[in-house]
Amino acid sequence: MIQDSRIKKLGGNALDIRAYHLQYEHKKCMVLMLSYMIDHGYLISGEGCLTSYKKLASDVLILRNFVVKYNLTKKLNLLDTVEQRLMDVLKMRHN
Repeated sequence: MIQDSRIKKLGGNALDIRAYHLQYEHKKCMVLMLSYMIDHGYLISGEGCLTSYKKLASDVLILRNFVVKYNLTKKLNLLDTVEQRLMDVLKMRHN
């Protein structure tokens, strides 16, 4: 996805929203799964993990929305924002 945004800087075509939307849907499902596990007693001390995943899901949604905004406006500065937010999400995911 990072390479895709760098290539688009040169060509100015639309970014493929599918990968970004799939990433958001995955995070949303993980939040629902963690909530279910905590509510039903399968995960006893998972509140910290749930909070982290909620933040991650929110950040990925914002990232996806920036991709939509770029696809509509074709403003190249939005590609820098997309790339930076993607790097932030990847760093957060590995913590």
